[in-house]
Amino acid sequence: RVDASVISFFGSDVYGAAITLSVFIGGLSLGSLVAGTYGDRTNKPLLYYGILEIGIAVFAFSFSYILFGFEALYKSVYQTSFGSSPLIYHGFRTFLSILALLVPTMLMGATLPLFVREFANRNSNLGHMVGFFFQFGIKMVFFQNHILDQD
Repeated sequence: RVDASVISFFGSDVYGAAITLSVFIGGLSLGSLVAGTYGDRTNKPLLYYGILEIGIAVFAFSFSYILFGFEALYKSVYQTSFGSSPLIYHGFRTFLSILALLVPTMLMGATLPLFVREFANRNSNLGHMVGFFFQFGIKMVFFQNHILDQD
């Protein structure tokens, strides 16, 4: 399973979780920033959205190969630095996380601005529609947490 290999590769300790989550959220943010900045310059945002989705699929299929391409190096750094030089060990984990996760998460983060741009071009009421659905979602979360979850 991929998720078990990810846990064994990135670790299940607090540092591994923090590193992985930081790189993941950072990649989403960077992708959204890039697509938000340059997405307005294209008249075919849905085409680029489709290309990004294909890129995400390619990374998904090759992710385990990417991870295990670093396995020998990871083991070597773990054996030499885990106990004696934790800064080197965690720095190396961060470096590997960036190499393995940054590009696919940037692709993921870039999809939403392009998708929204396509429909903003078609519908001038998009802001009102997004606001309505966001408000509806918040009300549903409130309803679930405060009305249905009475213990």
